[in-house]
Amino acid sequence: MPEIKFPSEWLKIGVNVQPGDLIRFMDAGTQDAEGNWVFNVQIIHEGNLTETKKFQLNKTNHKVISELHGTNSDNWVGQDMQVDTIKQRNPQTGLPVDSILLAKPISDPLAE
Repeated sequence: MPEIKFPSEWLKIGVNVQPGDLIRFMDAGTQDAEGNWVFNVQIIHEGNLTETKKFQLNKTNHKVISELHGTNSDNWVGQDMQVDTIKQRNPQTGLPVDSILLAKPISDPLAE
């Protein structure tokens, strides 16, 4: 039986990005009506650039990116971050769900 997945404009772990993939920031981000920072990122899977998705920044990922590239998101454009996963509690359901945790890239697969 086929596994059914619905397409999404958002970066989603296990749907359009996998642990170990890289994402590349394509813009400096914008704030939505609720004050969330949203970025367009391109997925790098197995060394190949794939699709572009939206990524909503949280405080944990902001800290990791800022340690590498500073707090001015203009400096993030063109930078890669490695995707990892972490279990977090969904505030609506209270159940644990996979969430994206960014890390410093181990290597640049496009340079190899």
